Amino acid sequence: MPAWAPSIASALPKTGRSVSSENKSAGGLKTRALATGAWSLAATGSVYALRLGSNLIMTRLLMPEAFGLIALVGVIVSGLEMFTDVGIKRSVIRENDGDTTHFLRVAWTVKILRASVIAGVVLIIALGLALAAPLFPEASTYAQPELPGLLAMAALSPILIGATSTASELLQRQMQMKLLVIYGILSRVLSIIGMVIFAWIWPSVWALLAGMLLANLFSFLSSHLLLPGPRMALSWDPEIGDRLWKFGRWIMASSILTFFSNNADRLILAALLPASTFGIYAISQTWMSAGTSLLQRLNDQVGFPAVAEGWFPPTSRSARLHKCRKWMRVARLPGSGGRRYSRKKSEWKMP
Repeated sequence: MPAWAPSIASALPKTGRSVSSENKSAGGLKTRALATGAWSLAATGSVYALRLGSNLIMTRLLMPEAFGLIALVGVIVSGLEMFTDVGIKRSVIRENDGDTTHFLRVAWTVKILRASVIAGVVLIIALGLALAAPLFPEASTYAQPELPGLLAMAALSPILIGATSTASELLQRQMQMKLLVIYGILSRVLSIIGMVIFAWIWPSVWALLAGMLLANLFSFLSSHLLLPGPRMALSWDPEIGDRLWKFGRWIMASSILTFFSNNADRLILAALLPASTFGIYAISQTWMSAGTSLLQRLNDQVGFPAVAEGWFPPTSRSARLHKCRKWMRVARLPGSGGRRYSRKKSEWKMP
């Protein structure tokens, strides 16, 4: 079963849920879902167009080793984020009171605590890699002297992401994606500008990290200063915390398995390949996953919020959800690497 299927199923409310007056005023659910889908497609197309442009520029300014190093840093940091993923965004979308100021502030507090843990573990891993570097082959990505420092500085990334206001999750719950898409594209543009300027002055892997942190900083600031929604403040509620954990622990288990299925090759090849070869491999993998990324974005930003809001009547919910899963699986076929879908057993099979 694809990774998105359990998340949609878990969003189904037992008795349906009322839609906030703010949501109703924004238009019908179907209208908002179609608009959100259009904005998601526009965002994905823009991001990959900008990524193509930045790749063409940065590959002429930096050596392939830089892309291998930053790819490994990204795998480690994203892995820790997935290991601790308790589904804050999905909980905000799913819970009846997920749009209240109190719930959003408690969720934001959990995000900050989680980010602090991730940053601490990243620093520990950076120290461990610095000590263990002589154990790896001299040419491998793990043995590069810049890696521990890059990883330590990258600990800022989860802090900035964790401190981002839950106003962004609230907009996703309401399927109001326009501002999120616009600011997301702006952060990408600022990231590219920062990387190019940094690489022009000092052509090193640090330019790539600087661009990433600049994008995270802009997302953090825009979420607090430009997005509509309640102002954030530290808050705690044991009952809400319990709900977040009971729902999030299943997402955490799924995220761990998803991480290894999607990134085990990078963790292994980084130890076996020279950093330059691994950098080329990492860039190619990014483009190969473009189709899957688009489907995941549509699922997160359209499918989950729509189902959580009770789009389907209870009598037809199961049949329509099954139909939705079927077409999403069919859509994955062009990028499935030769896998085929069997209608009899509803499983993916290798030839």
